[in-house]
Order: sequence, then structure tokens, then C-alpha cells
Amino acid sequence: MYSGVIMHLAFSESHIGDRDENLDRFGHYVGLDWFVSFVIDGFKPSSPHYVDSLFFHLDEKLSALTKSQKITIDTLEYTINESFNEASEQGKASLVIVIGSGETVNTYTAGDTRAYFLTENVRTIDHSVAQKMISEGRSPEHSLRVHPYRRYLTKNVDKLSNIYTLERQERTKSDGLILCSDGFWSSALSDNEIYNVSSNTLANELFNTIKDRKLGSRDNITMMLIVG
Repeated sequence: MYSGVIMHLAFSESHIGDRDENLDRFGHYVGLDWFVSFVIDGFKPSSPHYVDSLFFHLDEKLSALTKSQKITIDTLEYTINESFNEASEQGKASLVIVIGSGETVNTYTAGDTRAYFLTENVRTIDHSVAQKMISEGRSPEHSLRVHPYRRYLTKNVDKLSNIYTLERQERTKSDGLILCSDGFWSSALSDNEIYNVSSNTLANELFNTIKDRKLGSRDNITMMLIVG
């Protein structure tokens, strides 16, 4: 399907769903030998909201780095952590961040915002009470999308967070991947419906299908397809 550690944005879209405000934020940044992608899903509404402050600082700092020479993952982590340190305002968020540099791709998560690695058919694991009950064998795996405790998160970010409080996973290979908010994946029929995306055309078709799918009150819906 896709290969190469430097990955590019093939598709991105966000929709308000049935909410009064869209608190999803996303971004993709590419340098000489690195990339950073993220989706932030805000909750506990406030105005102004924490997600806007965090997005502002991430966008400002990462946009500036795109003009730089080779950058290590350590430098990217430090830059992102500066954004966490400077972000303010009330509210909380779930997020996923993917950093690629050299031969390494790292994923950082808090909450139920996900990264799907398409050729490997694997995804990040949610930080929720529902996922904990499933991992402990107290609930069946197929119940996650409709579990009564799905929205009770065991990890999230706010103005007191930093990148070192996130769950970090390292990979040595970069494939096509999808980043998305829980409003997107919870309206998919299964993870396989997401893994089957192999082009921007299929990404657009799936996004519109999920946007139009009526499975109760729809959350904000955000999806990004990143390819090598």
C-alpha cells in the first residue's frame, strides 16, 4: 500500500455532527525528513476552549519548523511539549499525535482519539473505563462502540498536561494511517471498515458514509488519511 517514513496528507475532513460546536482540531506538518500529524477532540465546553489554545501553539511552532533542516524526534517532542506548556484556557481533550523522523514513527495518545495503521491492521488502544473493562475480560470486545462507559476516559489532556504524560508507542516503519476522533470510529460498523481505506477517494466515501449514518446523536466527526 504505502511506505516511507515521510508521510503526506491525502485527505482530511471534519463535521460538526449534531453538536452545537465543533471542538475537533487537526493538523499535518512536513519538514525535510520528518512529519507531525495530530487530532485533538475537545470536551467539557468552555469559551475560549483549551483545544484552541493548544492548536494555536502547535500550529505556530510546527509551521516554523517546516523551514528548518533535519530535525530529530527529541527536538519535535521538545517543541510539542513547549506547546503544551504554553496552552491555557479551560476544557479537556482527547488526542493522538504521530511523529515521524528518520526511520522512527512514534504515536502519542490520551483518551479515545485513535490512529489506525492500515497495512498492519492495528490501532491505538483507548483510555476509557469501557476499554479497561474489556481488557480485564469483564465486557465483550464487540461492546466498545455502545458500551455505557465508553465516554468515561481514564486519561485526557488539559492545561496541566505535557507530552510525557501521554502513552507513547514507537515503530520502525511507517505505513498509511488514519487519525480520527471518536465521533468517526464509533460510527464505523467495525475497524475493518476503516482498515479498508486505501486512497483519498475511499477516504472521502467512508467519511461521507459515516457523516450520514444515523446511530443516535452524532458527535463531532474528524478523519485524516496520511500516506507515504
